[in-house]
Amino acid sequence: MARGFEAASTVISDKIFWAKIEYFGITVVPAIWLIFVHQYTNAKGWITSRTIPLFFIMPILTILMVLTNEFHGMIWSEITPMPGKEAEILHYKHALWFWIHAAYNYILLAWGTIHLATSGISNFKIYKLQSISILVAAIIPWIGNALYLIGYSLLDGMDMTPFALTLTGLIIGWSMFRHKLFLIVPFARDKLIEIIADGVVVVDSQNRIVDVNPSARRILKNRFELDVGKKIDDSLISDTHPSLSLFDEMEINKEIQITDKAGSKYLNVTVTFLKDRKGEDSGKLIIFRDVTKSKHSEDALRESEERFRKLSDAAEEGIAIHDKGIIIDVNNALARMFRYEPGELIGKYAEKLATPETWQKILDRIAAGYDKPYQGVGVRKDGSKIICQMAGKPFPYQGRSLRIATFRDITDIKSAEEALKKSEKRYRELFDNISDFIYTHDLEGRILSVNRSVSQNLGYPLKDLIGHSICDLMQSEYREAFEKEYLLQIKEQEYFNGVAIFLDQDGKKHYIEHRNKLVSGEDGEIYVSGSGRDITDRVMANKQVKELQSQVLQSKKMEAIGTLAGGVAHDFNNLLMGIYGRASLMMIGIDPSHPHFEHLKGIEEYVKSASNLTKQLLGFARGGKYETTPTDINDLLIKSSEMFGRTRKEIAIHRKFQDGIWTVDVDRGQVEQMLINLYLNAWQAMPTGGDLYIESENLFAGENKDDRYPVRPGRYVRISVRDTGAGMDKATQERIFDPFFTTKEMGRGTGLGLASAYGIVKNHNGIIEVISAPGKGAAFNIYLPATSKKIVSEKRVENDIFKGNETILLIDDEEMILEVGAQLLEKIGYRVFKVNSGAKALALYQAKRKQIDLVILDLIMPEMSGGETFDGLKKIDPEAKVLLSSGYSIDGLAQSILDRGCNGFIQKPFSITALSKKIRVLLDSPTSS
Repeated sequence: MARGFEAASTVISDKIFWAKIEYFGITVVPAIWLIFVHQYTNAKGWITSRTIPLFFIMPILTILMVLTNEFHGMIWSEITPMPGKEAEILHYKHALWFWIHAAYNYILLAWGTIHLATSGISNFKIYKLQSISILVAAIIPWIGNALYLIGYSLLDGMDMTPFALTLTGLIIGWSMFRHKLFLIVPFARDKLIEIIADGVVVVDSQNRIVDVNPSARRILKNRFELDVGKKIDDSLISDTHPSLSLFDEMEINKEIQITDKAGSKYLNVTVTFLKDRKGEDSGKLIIFRDVTKSKHSEDALRESEERFRKLSDAAEEGIAIHDKGIIIDVNNALARMFRYEPGELIGKYAEKLATPETWQKILDRIAAGYDKPYQGVGVRKDGSKIICQMAGKPFPYQGRSLRIATFRDITDIKSAEEALKKSEKRYRELFDNISDFIYTHDLEGRILSVNRSVSQNLGYPLKDLIGHSICDLMQSEYREAFEKEYLLQIKEQEYFNGVAIFLDQDGKKHYIEHRNKLVSGEDGEIYVSGSGRDITDRVMANKQVKELQSQVLQSKKMEAIGTLAGGVAHDFNNLLMGIYGRASLMMIGIDPSHPHFEHLKGIEEYVKSASNLTKQLLGFARGGKYETTPTDINDLLIKSSEMFGRTRKEIAIHRKFQDGIWTVDVDRGQVEQMLINLYLNAWQAMPTGGDLYIESENLFAGENKDDRYPVRPGRYVRISVRDTGAGMDKATQERIFDPFFTTKEMGRGTGLGLASAYGIVKNHNGIIEVISAPGKGAAFNIYLPATSKKIVSEKRVENDIFKGNETILLIDDEEMILEVGAQLLEKIGYRVFKVNSGAKALALYQAKRKQIDLVILDLIMPEMSGGETFDGLKKIDPEAKVLLSSGYSIDGLAQSILDRGCNGFIQKPFSITALSKKIRVLLDSPTSS
């Protein structure tokens, strides 16, 4: 195309431009030609994907030189119009680089052409026309260019190469249509024929040899000269196989035996007809294959197979040979095993002899190259299943890789094993599910086996127990006895029974009752077989029964003493009331300077001291609580500890109180008394001084039976009083809350302090516990139930006597109390009716109830009790105001009467001040109870 544009141009510069463009094709065609020939002939050489770019270095340099020729003139040193042609045709005077480029191109063209000629024409005899077509098409433009270079041109100096290339294209197009050019690779096909081991002879329709490969010459060299163009006939094989003709109108594929100078040969002969494009016979393709070696190998193999057949049929194991799963051969044992006739299995897939799972296992083993025996499930002809031990190995056979597989029916063995496993499993389940300990150990005490119960009860993994000595699990004091007594006796007497304490992984004690016997195993090994039963619950239950019996006995004893103490306190309080009342009457109106005033004052003080003693008794007695008030326990702790600290300077007091402490519903006076008793006990335990720690905290005791707090579930306030004194042993701790028990010498203690504290806590539905050891001080922990009630502030006590002019009915069975009480009431302005029984009181009240403003009622009276009298009064007048008076505390019967609507309670002995205040409060309150 560029040559056409050059010829058509009339301007010199345009012609030169198109001449330069022509070089883009001219420079690369030789390199492309060489590469094409190399690929077409399938040649192997140094023209590779890596070296191909090297062939284009010179074309690229040449194109650059052409494009820049104006600067150096290395391609064309001079360009001038042809004489007489003006600008129609230019004459190019070629310079040095042009000839270098031309030489390079001719070398490549010659190289490719010679290679195609030698490889295509001399070897490609079947495809000569294709090769010749390509050579002619390649040589034409080469000739045109050569003529141009020597100065010869058909068109007045014009380069004929482009026109020659056009002719080349026409020739290649005709060859592609006529000779199927490029549809096959003739060289590769011919090379294949040249190198194959089979002999190949091609004859035309006249039986003349057209082509023959080296293998055919080698195979038949001693019988027939195979020359191209020579006509052949049946003499090639007729002397050995007279009945066989190579030229019958049929194709042949037969094995023959021939004899030549070298001896006998076995050949496989194949004759195939060749057809032309019209479907007419154009010749034959005769292929000879020398199978002599394989024939001899087959004979040897046949003999070997016969020996193998005899051997395999004599074997007890089933044997099968398969080719990629298709059974080639089986022995009689395998046929019997799967209940087939031997011939039934030949050609069948081996997959039918196994379950899908087993067949997949076989395939996996084959893929992994696994050749060790393994187990699987086989399927018989009737569908029944057997358990097989199988193995397989590959082996080469006639160029193939076959596998030989062996089968052993182990169904009966597996059934026996399964029965044994089931028996062992039942034994193991029985062994492990027995709640008793089952174990064996050697004569040194090392554990050989244990059941699961040992592991579960003691918390040790089974693997950690095996091999360890039993004594490692025992409490320390039992270990020496285990080695010196148990092991010695078991060896001498062959048995040992007893009880030992074992420790679990958490250090908890387990009482184990054990029985052990010396045993001789089947292998002669002597060991000890034993069983044990955890009797911890039984032992602890017995201990708890004893403790409960002791606690019940102690409770009954405490209750009896408490009842006695309450009665004594009641009677004593009545006596004190008489004394207190008489003294109060005498002091009314007497001048403090009177000589008897101090004595009377002293009597009052002694009565108060005696009253404190009865309070201790009542605090210990059942129902010793007075009036309760929602209280901030921290206030009581601060008040009581500060008061105690002022009098005991040698004691360092450390306080730690929880913020937001929960409210408790307590009798403040009694709790304060309890705290003072605990402080005093601590002080007496530290005669030379020490530290006293007082703490409070909120706690919630849960439902967990292992909760560390000794209380029922709920909210509690815990008070702790701890000293650094001498401490107590267990025996002392068991008795410290007994009334009148003291560790001090005679005259130094009453023995009521801690007993009273115990009673006060119990009367508040709380618990008190002691934690102590000799030399380590003592800690008393008190747990009081918390309440949701609001705290009531304590009011200031006033000492004034409140007077009145109302009428009061005084009821008491003690004449002394009636007399003294009536006089006290009259002294402060009240009118008094007094009676000594409930029945009289009801009769009097029935008659004079409109005159009576208040009833003071004794709690304990013979015949009709205070409670019955109260109920009778309320029936007569539901609005009656009643003040209950007793030497007992407010709990129990008194609390019951208060709950039924009684207006108030006053404890004997009471002062005239306390009585006047109480009366005034009730009289001034609304009439509704």
